[in-house]
Amino acid sequence: MVPAITNVVLSAEERAAEIDRLQDWSMNDDAESLNHIVADLTSPEKEIREAALEATKQFGSPPMPFRP
Repeated sequence: MVPAITNVVLSAEERAAEIDRLQDWSMNDDAESLNHIVADLTSPEKEIREAALEATKQFGSPPMPFRP
């Protein structure tokens, strides 16, 4: 279930926490994580929408190997 869009303004801490969750969800490949990412694509917060867009690009992708 996708949460409804609200006009609630998030604090900096709440915004950062949601962006962190988006990064975590992007590393998964399950439907629930994808639903959370898709829901944030319509967030009233521009930073969250941008993070959600990036998360859709990364969703289900294997992590990049570290190269010095």
